[in-house]
Amino acid sequence: MKSITPFTKRRCLIILLSVLMISGCSDGEKEEPVSDLSNNEADEANMKTEDRPKAADETPKWLLYPETIEDLVELPTGEFAGATFEENAEAIKEVLEGFPSLSEEASKKEKEAYLKKIVAMFTEDYSHPSTISDQWALTDLPPPPEIEDERYELKPNLNVEILLDASGSMVETVGDSTKMDLAKEAIQQFSNELPEAANVGLRVFGHKGTTAFDDKEASCQSSELVYEIQPYDGGQVDDALAAFEPSGWTPLALAIQDATNDLSEFDGETNTNILFIVSDGKGMCGGDPVAAAENLSSSNIQPIVNVIGFDVDQEGEEQLKEIAEATDGLYALVQHEEALEEQFQKAREIADRWEEWRKRATSYLVEENTGGSSLIAEYLDQMGDQTAQVAYDNIDFAIDYLYETSKIESAVSSDFNSWNTDRVVRILDIINAEVNHLYETKEDTFDSTWEEVYKKAGER
Repeated sequence: MKSITPFTKRRCLIILLSVLMISGCSDGEKEEPVSDLSNNEADEANMKTEDRPKAADETPKWLLYPETIEDLVELPTGEFAGATFEENAEAIKEVLEGFPSLSEEASKKEKEAYLKKIVAMFTEDYSHPSTISDQWALTDLPPPPEIEDERYELKPNLNVEILLDASGSMVETVGDSTKMDLAKEAIQQFSNELPEAANVGLRVFGHKGTTAFDDKEASCQSSELVYEIQPYDGGQVDDALAAFEPSGWTPLALAIQDATNDLSEFDGETNTNILFIVSDGKGMCGGDPVAAAENLSSSNIQPIVNVIGFDVDQEGEEQLKEIAEATDGLYALVQHEEALEEQFQKAREIADRWEEWRKRATSYLVEENTGGSSLIAEYLDQMGDQTAQVAYDNIDFAIDYLYETSKIESAVSSDFNSWNTDRVVRILDIINAEVNHLYETKEDTFDSTWEEVYKKAGER
């Protein structure tokens, strides 16, 4: 008889498994077994597991030719499952010695019945992949922080733009410093302390020309993004702040329109967009600042607007309040340096809490995602290299023993061994398909969880 050592058989199957994993069986096709034993199962293979008939002894007819993971899971566990042939050699041989002889002239039905008796002894306990996917509930995801200001929805990206009035009146003093110097200091400190992942931008208006009537037309066209919306760079922000001084009129409507354009590329579905408007008076250049604010509010930017009236008069305060109302924003009157810094500090604290939560949530999801991959790899190893391998080896040894003891003839032994190889390929195809599906499900689960994270955060 042929001589194949257990090591050689195991090595061959491991190589076969590796080839299957590389190819991925992506075309979904299965090779038909070499033996003609499968011919009687053609119709049965196309039936759903629950619809297929069982033999009189309640042994599933798909025992020999499983097609789905459900087929494998539903198979009754064999008497000698979970151990190698060598570990139960005496008991197995005793059972096999009670088998009748089977000649080459036996019918297909007789050969299949004989094979079923062999396979039923060694059918392993296959677990369903749902036992793996059920572990991806992600129930320990860190909850988002409690945010008192309901406008602050936690989304994947944070963008802050500051709209700073640089008109001539900002040269007036508050205490020992000009309004402009105090505003610049507050902006510099605020920008520096934002989370690293946040973007910040600075637009100034009214910084050209003078307050003279002859300069009004030119000054009313002055609105400039001196620091584009991007991660904070201290040196560049310092240069931007040093590049202008208060000088001209107040084109507030134009500045709000330009800020809308600045933020338009950051869709509010995935971006938290915050706009600070810092001004010490009403718009003096025509246009309608309130209408511009309404247009901003109705855009896809979904802005969070904070309007800061810096030592502003009553007329200017009324217009700034209307701008805040038009955007469902907040208005704050500040008359000294500490109050201005306090308004920026509120947003910074929220940004810090947002960043802390984002890092914790990211760390958790990365850890769970990695753990999910490990679980899938363990499932593949357990079902393929261990469960399917052990069943294959045990059946092969049983066939060899039956041949050695003259229970079956050489041609029958050859057919049975070919069938055993075809069957394990079929089983590995099933397992590989389930593993690929597990990986796809895992990725979909974690992608959708990210979306759910920000959705939940927005509802708080």
